[in-house]
Amino acid sequence: MTRQAMGEGEQREAARRRSSRIILASAVAVGVVLIVGTALSKEPGGRVTPAWGIAFTLIYLGMLLLARRVSRRTSDEFDLRNSVRAMAFGAVVIGFLYPPWYFLWRGQLVPEPSHELLYVLLILSITGRFLWRKFRGG
Repeated sequence: MTRQAMGEGEQREAARRRSSRIILASAVAVGVVLIVGTALSKEPGGRVTPAWGIAFTLIYLGMLLLARRVSRRTSDEFDLRNSVRAMAFGAVVIGFLYPPWYFLWRGQLVPEPSHELLYVLLILSITGRFLWRKFRGG
C-alpha cells in the first residue's frame, strides 16, 4: 500500500501539533526545574533565597513570553478565541474569590488568603474552561 503525500493543510496541521507538543513539553520541563529549584533553595521559615527568587521570576516570565509567542503563531482563530474567553473566565473566578476572602481575613473571620491556592484555582479554571470550549464547542 502506498502512502499519499500530505497536502499543504495537512502539513500545516502536523507542524501545529508538533509545535503544541513542544510548548507543552517545554512548559512541563520548566515547571519541574522551578519546583526542584524551589525545593533546593528553601530556607528556614519556608522562604527561598533572594537569588532563587530572581531566577524563578526570570525563568517563569521568560517561559510565559516564549510560549505565548510560539502559540500565537501556531493557534488558529478558534483556539485564540477560546484562550481569551478562558482567561476572562479565570479573571472572573479570582474576582469572585479573592476580594471577599481578603476582606473577611481583614475582619479576622477567616485565615489569610492562600496565594498558592488562588494561583492553582486560576490555572485550573482557565485550563478547564479552555478545554470545555475546545471540546464542547462554542
